[in-house]
Amino acid sequence: MKVIKRDGSIVEYNSLKIVSALEHANKEVQEEERILKKDIRRIIRYIEKLDKKRILVEDIQDIIELKLMEFGKYVLAKKYIVYRYNRALVRKQNTTDESILSLIKNQRTSVNTEHVNKNARLVSAQRDLIAGEVSRDLTKRILLPENIVTAHEKGVLYFHDASYFLQPIFNSSYIQIQDMFDKGTVMNAKEIKSPKSFSVACNIMTQMIASTSSSQYGGQTISVIPFGKYIHISKEKCREELKGIPIARRELEEIVRYRLNAEVEVGVQTIEYQINTLMTANGQSPPLTLVLELDEEDVYIEETARIIEEVLKRKLKGMRDQEQGTVIPDFPKLVYVLSEINTGSGKYTYLTDLALQCAKRQNGFRFLSKKMAIQNYKEEISLMGNSHFFLGRKKSGCLNEGIVTLNLPQIAFLSNKDETEFFRILKERMELAIDTLLRRHYALLGTSSTVSPLHYQYGAIARLSALEKIDGLLQEETATLSLGYIGLKETIWYMRGSSLYEKSGKNLALKILKSIRNQLDKMREQTHLGFVLYQTPSNRVASYFYDVDCMYHLGKMDSYTVGFGIDKNYLYEERLKIENEFHILTTGGSVSQVLKEEIIDEKEFIENIYNTNVYVEVVNEEGDKYYENRFKNSSN
Repeated sequence: MKVIKRDGSIVEYNSLKIVSALEHANKEVQEEERILKKDIRRIIRYIEKLDKKRILVEDIQDIIELKLMEFGKYVLAKKYIVYRYNRALVRKQNTTDESILSLIKNQRTSVNTEHVNKNARLVSAQRDLIAGEVSRDLTKRILLPENIVTAHEKGVLYFHDASYFLQPIFNSSYIQIQDMFDKGTVMNAKEIKSPKSFSVACNIMTQMIASTSSSQYGGQTISVIPFGKYIHISKEKCREELKGIPIARRELEEIVRYRLNAEVEVGVQTIEYQINTLMTANGQSPPLTLVLELDEEDVYIEETARIIEEVLKRKLKGMRDQEQGTVIPDFPKLVYVLSEINTGSGKYTYLTDLALQCAKRQNGFRFLSKKMAIQNYKEEISLMGNSHFFLGRKKSGCLNEGIVTLNLPQIAFLSNKDETEFFRILKERMELAIDTLLRRHYALLGTSSTVSPLHYQYGAIARLSALEKIDGLLQEETATLSLGYIGLKETIWYMRGSSLYEKSGKNLALKILKSIRNQLDKMREQTHLGFVLYQTPSNRVASYFYDVDCMYHLGKMDSYTVGFGIDKNYLYEERLKIENEFHILTTGGSVSQVLKEEIIDEKEFIENIYNTNVYVEVVNEEGDKYYENRFKNSSN
């Protein structure tokens, strides 16, 4: 049996600790009020017969109190209760000591799984994690109302922003790189003028990203399209330098082409190396996503295509690690946009062939269909703040204020398969989740542009004046509030005993998401804030919900599925078509997965994505497996 302590750590159950605690308590009372050793053993047997996989330390203490009173040891029980109360007061005065010390000593194994982009052994990362512990503690004790804190602790919802709630800081963003290039910017009170070459643009961009990343806690996205112009500038600069040299025009163009290719290679390599070696103030590499897209109306489309080609080639080549092995770096993450000009008989299908090679080599490569984005969202393309968020309606300069995720399986278990009861609980919990998101929004209201000048004054998000409030940016056009969900597949299996891909299961799943969307859309209409529905992809959150529900509701389970999972009972073509019906509702972000082993006909695979599904990730391994008999025991 595992015991969950107050700081969230898990230890092995040890009955000797109960014996020791009660023997110490015995010394505080008269002999006739003391508990006998045989009765201590009876308490221990009762706890052990519960046969729980996990139990809260508070639950063990509650049982001890009740048993003491059953044995008529009221004075001893009172002493024990007072002792617990005094200890709780001490903890309430300072609840971070133990967690911070264990973090510094590297005794918190959960830290490395929670912050996969941070090395918790580094002092720079520890500094940020310590700040997060303090913020989480103050958020829990002071900044959030008790009902929201309790909801998080009981797995009703997950409040993602606790580590940063103390500060006026947001989650993810889509950076206005074009604006910063064209108008120049300011970093560390130093003016940065518009780049005069492609290589300089690449260098400046990585510095911008590292700087802005230090003032937010989620990912950043930029498009490659603004870079095309600077290849053209480099080309013209090269021609000017060679002007007057007595060589044939053809030879001159060959020299220009050679030098330009070399600059593109160096520039793209600079992006890759800088992003993977720079460290932000958060103790991590900047979590950058590059959107590889082509625009038919772009006068520099050929230059943009050359950049995309080089980015894909660099990703295929990989980097050398400290042991001299080749690794595929995590960043920048790539999202390849499919359109008419790079599918079918389009001019740029050679880029799509390269993207497929990357997808087969790198776990988590993503394709976004421009056609389906327009069809689903009535937008040219739905933009990302990192590789899974969809942000506001503007082309750039968007941000995500924060995330709250709902635990759908828990609602199913509490409803006992009664759908009327399920939707009653869902509505109730949606109100709480929306209230939590509003608190995230209110916490950012009144923030001055001076807290992050590069974001708010010098173009990354906006160009506000000094001391101007950012409130005008926190509207539906430019900012999202993401209401996430986890465990839709398990919920449907529990309620209906069917898969998401069967008619009965799919209909209920769509009904659930439509119900959530309706509440969010009403709030969007009332407040003009960017409430969106989001398919939370976090294994950490899924595990947290799973652990809590095992403790309170289930008993035995495998895990919760993040997203749709991969059900091999259905061909990926069938899955993509059905899952797109869910994407239509999840305007805040949703992704379908295909195993690379499932890609037999590459041309057919691309056509399937482009024509049937807005957003697809190719994965090298299955991840959370899904079996239809998972809930047979728990649903009986």
